[in-house]
Amino acid sequence: MSKTEDIDLTVSTQAELGKIFGVSTRSITRWVSEGMPKKKDGVYDAIEIARWRGVGINGGGEGSPAEETNEKRHWDIQFRKYRALHEKALFEKEKSLLLPVIEVERRETALAAIFVQALTLYENRLPPLLEGKSKTEMHEIIQKENDYLRKRIVSENSE
Repeated sequence: MSKTEDIDLTVSTQAELGKIFGVSTRSITRWVSEGMPKKKDGVYDAIEIARWRGVGINGGGEGSPAEETNEKRHWDIQFRKYRALHEKALFEKEKSLLLPVIEVERRETALAAIFVQALTLYENRLPPLLEGKSKTEMHEIIQKENDYLRKRIVSENSE
């Protein structure tokens, strides 16, 4: 499998596809009438369409051959930009500049657990601490508890 086949450039609308290729929705509609490929689930695969545009065009439709060549050249530039962005993301991932999804999920789960635990502790801990206190004293106690919670979340997030 080539690097190009590893790239996922699927979109669900003709407008999104037009942005990738740098053409109008009207052009995409014309391509559909000329037999442009579309996946069974209704999404468009830009890579598959790029192959189709390169070798599958039957030369019909509006526009002169020169316009088709300019359009193809414009699309080639756009496609290379998207491919370069994708390759940059892969490079950053390989160099550990991007976190894997599983790591982000693990951290988010840990933070949520700390937060839920703290809320549960508030329920049990605060009533005795607040009993008989003035509004100002209650506010100070709650502020200290919130500061403690913030520090725990920040320390967990920085690990």
